[in-house]
Amino acid sequence: MAHMEKKTGMWKKSSKDGKEFWSGTIGDEQFLLFPNTFKTEGKHPDYNLIVKPKQAVPAAGLPALRQPNAQRPQPEPDDDLPF
Repeated sequence: MAHMEKKTGMWKKSSKDGKEFWSGTIGDEQFLLFPNTFKTEGKHPDYNLIVKPKQAVPAAGLPALRQPNAQRPQPEPDDDLPF
């Protein structure tokens, strides 16, 4: 038997419309495994594997309104309004 090595775990998830898929990450890549809903012949794959960059949310890059205890920016006064 060939050498096998575990790389990641996969988690069963559900989309907003209730369809199940599997998700896992390795490093900075996210793996998504979806059932092939377009399968019409036996030679077509049962699942499709999608690989995409993992989306990281840097804490320092969050807008001020999303940071805890941040104050909302105040609008500048419009002194030139006629009322």
